[in-house]
Amino acid sequence: MPDPSSDPSPRVGRRVRRAPKFPVFMVGGGVIGLIFGIVMALRGESGGYSDAATLGLFALTFTCVGVLIGTAVALFFDRRSLR
Repeated sequence: MPDPSSDPSPRVGRRVRRAPKFPVFMVGGGVIGLIFGIVMALRGESGGYSDAATLGLFALTFTCVGVLIGTAVALFFDRRSLR
């Protein structure tokens, strides 16, 4: 068995790029947006629409916005990890 201290090849330091996992940020943003949409729908008046329609609209809208914000945050961290 060769002795590791007698290894003639020099050690090369390498940087490890720690990129974010995009699906985690997207799902996290979507869940936060969904919760926020539900809270907003249950908090206010629904006008001439049913409560279920208002809840669905707010949940869908805020979920999409949350996914977009989560993706933007992931892109920010991805660009930052390139430095």
